[in-house]
Amino acid sequence: MRKNNLFGYLDGSYPTPFANPAYDLWFRQDQLIKNAIMPFVDLIIAEIVVVACSSQLAWDSLHLVYAKKSQSRIFSLCNQFVRLSKDSHLVSTYLHHVFFLYNELASAGAIITDDELIVKILSGLGSAS
Repeated sequence: MRKNNLFGYLDGSYPTPFANPAYDLWFRQDQLIKNAIMPFVDLIIAEIVVVACSSQLAWDSLHLVYAKKSQSRIFSLCNQFVRLSKDSHLVSTYLHHVFFLYNELASAGAIITDDELIVKILSGLGSAS
């Protein structure tokens, strides 16, 4: 979209013109952009794009839907990360789980500092009996 100078339709910086010849061009391009979004949308929420009056409204609605999913995913991963402990697992298995969750959190946008990672690893080991 940015490459073709069309992102203004999605972020609202190229607003809807009043009914005139420019509106017809704007409307056609806006509908093409809305249609271009459709193949990338899950069928379960495709209706959000279909019923939106403009590509900007569709884009904003999708942003809200996916942002909520992203936040709940981060919360779930954080919960797993906090509760993770070595227990009776091998140290290598425990470390694999720690780094798996660490990488999943990073890819979801929740960054864990090196200090937090070290504290998690050490606290999850428990006390030696």
